[in-house]
Amino acid sequence: MDNFVLVTDSTSDLAPDMIRRYGIRVVPLKVVFGQEVLDDGVNCDAALVFRKVEETGTLPTTSAASPGDFAKLFGELAEEGKKALYIGLSAEFSSTLQSAKIAAAELPEGTVEIVDSRNLSTGIGILVMQAARLREKGKSLQETAEAIRAMTDRVRTAFVIETLEYLYKGGRLSALSHMVGSMLKIRPLVKVVDGRMIVGEKIRGSVEKGYQIMLERVLADRERIDPELMFVTHAGAPEAAGMLKAKLEAEMPGANVAVTEAGSVIASHCGPGTAGIICMMKD
Repeated sequence: MDNFVLVTDSTSDLAPDMIRRYGIRVVPLKVVFGQEVLDDGVNCDAALVFRKVEETGTLPTTSAASPGDFAKLFGELAEEGKKALYIGLSAEFSSTLQSAKIAAAELPEGTVEIVDSRNLSTGIGILVMQAARLREKGKSLQETAEAIRAMTDRVRTAFVIETLEYLYKGGRLSALSHMVGSMLKIRPLVKVVDGRMIVGEKIRGSVEKGYQIMLERVLADRERIDPELMFVTHAGAPEAAGMLKAKLEAEMPGANVAVTEAGSVIASHCGPGTAGIICMMKD
């Protein structure tokens, strides 16, 4: 059996106990407030981002992990005689995956496998957990990488955004769209499709209504969902996350639903009050 280590980046939003249990190595992306550069998940979390935005009225910028960040980790693992499987943020969202590829190219072929999750947040994390299970079954590095690549189109990621403010301040929403959306209390139901974010529905009304509609859309496909592991991931919305978990478990007896909190990079783009449901469809 290959002695390989699972590597992901901080946008995978896995819970600390999952990271510890499977010995997952996490490469942080950066969150930048003016001249202050922070490491996602190391010295910066969602709560800090929300607090600073409230105090300053200005959103941070985010930046990719560098080739040097990956080279350091991959090199250390190689010196220990270990291979690596990196499953990371969609190349459509960030150059982080390209950084990993640049670093991996400096090592002998077969030392590092790179998988584009075509997703974000625990849409990445659910694939990392699948890889952990395949490794436990004795699959090789290459076998695991090939299997995970084949799984990427089975991941379903949906989340409801409470406030349009972060999308607007981050340049992802025009001033007019922001004004109209705020007046009409639009709650976007965002999905990840082909590695990109799209607005699946524009829900008018309370954010609670948005959560409920998202839940209904997910449950409409319950027979096709793999119940072995589902995620509810939130940014500053623990009560909503708890509600979604409880309802999923009630409607899908036996489903394993894990709750995680979004890191500072994901949170800086979606804002507080965001909650999502991530699952995999059956093969």
